[in-house]
Amino acid sequence: MKEQKLFMLVSLTMVLFVGSAGASVLSFDDIDDENWVGDGSNEAALVIDWKGGPEPEWKVWGYKWDDGSPTAEDMLVDVVQDDSNLYLHYDTNTFDFGSVIYGIGYHLSSTGDFEVDPTLDFDEFGIVDSADYDDDRVSVDSGDHWEEGWDDWPATWGYWLGGEEDSPVWESAQVGMSDSELTDNFWHGFSFGGEAPIPEPGTFIMLILGGLALLGRRRRL
Repeated sequence: MKEQKLFMLVSLTMVLFVGSAGASVLSFDDIDDENWVGDGSNEAALVIDWKGGPEPEWKVWGYKWDDGSPTAEDMLVDVVQDDSNLYLHYDTNTFDFGSVIYGIGYHLSSTGDFEVDPTLDFDEFGIVDSADYDDDRVSVDSGDHWEEGWDDWPATWGYWLGGEEDSPVWESAQVGMSDSELTDNFWHGFSFGGEAPIPEPGTFIMLILGGLALLGRRRRL
């Protein structure tokens, strides 16, 4: 009887999760028109996930291009330059393997200017290119996003690849953003704290299904 009740509880949990997880499934069609940057027949998607702070904790942009071979770094910089509320602190000069991200922010609140403490001298596009990182840097307004880190992993920014088409399945990138050339219909993500961007419904569903399988096996023993 106890196993039957547990089976029913796990089954109900799975049903409820699947119903709620659908809201986390992304497609290129979900990207707001105002969040598309560039022109061309090729498309890529960019997800930035702060993993905390005010809602929404993550945002997504679309990127279009025709000629050349833009990189994930090019896409990120272009998106920051296009979105007046998005801010970037990165370093293009210190490391031989390419550029690194120290901090990313978003001006969610409707009051005042975007500021961080210790201060950074953002250019007109909201970008700072310097090695002056500070793991303790925060946004002055608690209603804004800012996450920065470098020395204390996993409290750093990670770069992830989500595959083609809809519903990205994230894997940690094996190359840096400076060397990652964009391909059509591909997902790219930056997330803070060592975890993949935005929840992956498939991962949790597989865990629940695994629990059901083990429960069924136990009942047969």
